[in-house]
Amino acid sequence: MNLRWTASLLVTAWMVFTTPVAGAAQPQQEALVGIRVDWSLGLLLEQVDTVTLSATAKQFPNFGPFNRGLVYADGRLITLGQLNQLPDRFAHIHPADASWYYGGLTGFDSTTAVGFDRNPINGVYYYTDGHSLFEYDLVSNTATLVAPFTGTIFPQTPIYSIGFLPNGVGIAAGNGRPMLGQPMELYLFDPATAVLTPLPGVVIPGALGWFYDFAVNSSGEVYATFWVNTNVFAFASGIYKIDIATGTATLVKQAYPGYSGLTFLPATQQTNYCTAKVNSLGCTPTIEGEG
Repeated sequence: MNLRWTASLLVTAWMVFTTPVAGAAQPQQEALVGIRVDWSLGLLLEQVDTVTLSATAKQFPNFGPFNRGLVYADGRLITLGQLNQLPDRFAHIHPADASWYYGGLTGFDSTTAVGFDRNPINGVYYYTDGHSLFEYDLVSNTATLVAPFTGTIFPQTPIYSIGFLPNGVGIAAGNGRPMLGQPMELYLFDPATAVLTPLPGVVIPGALGWFYDFAVNSSGEVYATFWVNTNVFAFASGIYKIDIATGTATLVKQAYPGYSGLTFLPATQQTNYCTAKVNSLGCTPTIEGEG
């Protein structure tokens, strides 16, 4: 069979079942992405469909960095690469293929920064050492203390992860008490003062662990990765959608080991600038893209 004719036939067959939309913007859904370890493949960058629960994975080249937190900004993913007994470095990741490189040294280590995220309103990066909130400048690699957290339910347990709602208000999780059935603390916080406002606590039935990172989409829906402290609780490890008004957590994607960073890629807009014409077979072509 003629190869050119075969390709033409396949393209024509696809065109028959498409509907042309010329000159109109076509929004694509926000994509939830996370970083996790696979025992056989190494570090993976996964895109998770929150409806079908399927995941598309890209393997990190050159042994990607163990990390805390994940943020999307300026076309790339940024995570806090944690190095054993060394100053941490921010790692910059390309979302298309998981290629990455290290940025500058941060001046702190993995025992210092336990939560990291970016405020979508002012574009400022923040991290917590468990007890205080800091602003961080990625260009100069300098930290500025905002204030110690105030308003914790259990002062002896640290603030273990932070995130931000679309309106710029922070969301935070406490480490909780190590008891089955004990709710983990959730808070809202003011990024200017680090003052915490308690939310209903979250119980993950039959498991011990903590929320490692938050991801919030543009509609304000809150997702979090739950990290368990032993494989006995592997059944509960993964991504949860959290109703912060009620403290209800719904498992979206089970995965063990869990995700060490979680964020949303923004929705994209595509526009067809040409007017499609009917060809000799009566087909009207369209063009689509994603990413």
